Amino acid sequence: MGERKVINKYYPPDFDAAKLPRLPRSQNDSMKVWIMLPMSIRCNSCAHYIYKGTTFDMIKQIAKQKYLNVISIHTFCFKCTPSKAQIVFQTETQNSDYVVLNGANRNFEPWRSQPQEMDESYQYAMELLEKKTKKLEEAEEEDEALVKYSNASGGCKLPMLSRYLVIKRQHIYYMKTTATMNLKKIGSDFY
Repeated sequence: MGERKVINKYYPPDFDAAKLPRLPRSQNDSMKVWIMLPMSIRCNSCAHYIYKGTTFDMIKQIAKQKYLNVISIHTFCFKCTPSKAQIVFQTETQNSDYVVLNGANRNFEPWRSQPQEMDESYQYAMELLEKKTKKLEEAEEEDEALVKYSNASGGCKLPMLSRYLVIKRQHIYYMKTTATMNLKKIGSDFY
């Protein structure tokens, strides 16, 4: 009874590990693993929904092709519970995701398509902000040119010019604040 609980086993001096019989290995390097499903899918044969996180006994195979000649691509096969139809999905390392190859369709996941739309709206807001800042810079350059011209002409229109500049600078300040507020509003939707 105590001999099964020992840490060290006795190996005789004439023991050779090479003479031990080897287990038969599958020819396609497939391995049976117990994995959770990484996405929600719908079986094509029975229309049964299989949700993300459902555990299955799957057969994992390593494909011969590799991504960037370094990262191996894995293929997983399992059977649908009600209809026993085979479903196959594969790793897609370019996008850090999975692709269903056969037997099922992937359910729509709104968070996968949403960032592209947000990127477009954020890009549009950035373009608008850049256009407004260019207009503001051009307006400030015109103001500096007007001040130089009035100083060169003897300053006869200085009170009227200073009032014009004050109004224009207030307008510029208002445009800058509204542009940043609009960008912050879009940015809060983005994040």
